[in-house]
Amino acid sequence: MTCYVYVIVSLQSGRFYVGQTDNLLLRYKRHASGTVHSTKHLLPHVVGHVEEYPSRKDAMRREKQLKEHAGRAWISACVLPLVREWYAVAQW
Repeated sequence: MTCYVYVIVSLQSGRFYVGQTDNLLLRYKRHASGTVHSTKHLLPHVVGHVEEYPSRKDAMRREKQLKEHAGRAWISACVLPLVREWYAVAQW
């Protein structure tokens, strides 16, 4: 089963959320509707990064890496600047 690791980025604050799922579109619809407690405070937000993995185990391992210090630093250095550029975000 293919699984995905994703990073959601708030367009207002630059804060981000890392998650994993086997149905990326359905999961993002839930995030975008504001029904996910962990991300409703980040609205409006976008998916800033997605990685595909062949198994849930691999996706969960990568999710954990991205939630640790080095992973968060990588997101801040590589993903956030792209989101700022793509969406012309001036604040954060």
